[in-house]
Amino acid sequence: MAHHEITFPVTDPAAILKLRAGDEVTVQGHIIGIRDRTQIRIFDQGVEPPMDLAGAFLLHTAPNVRKVAEGRYEKICIGTTTSARMVRFTEGLGAQYGVRAICGKGGFPDTAIEPMRRLGMVYLA
Repeated sequence: MAHHEITFPVTDPAAILKLRAGDEVTVQGHIIGIRDRTQIRIFDQGVEPPMDLAGAFLLHTAPNVRKVAEGRYEKICIGTTTSARMVRFTEGLGAQYGVRAICGKGGFPDTAIEPMRRLGMVYLA
């Protein structure tokens, strides 16, 4: 097991390709929270992401909010969420948008591993 420090967005694919299962990774730079609803908008409804995702580190999130008025919500907290629900978006995030790392909880099923390997992506938990 090795320890790596990686700054996101990644500009050098070698930073990701050297990682191995069991390695520890310290993440620096930008972490972008993404939830299932956002990915549905991107891939099922054709709405482009609101920012450049090239080289990005995405965190599968489940934000909690409280309604404070009609159409207004207050942020309470943001935590990680189960990644397995979002497997169908993984290949597109890498192939179309250049995402390099995804972090969440619960792991990814084997169906996500081959596209991630082929596209130079990594899953962190």
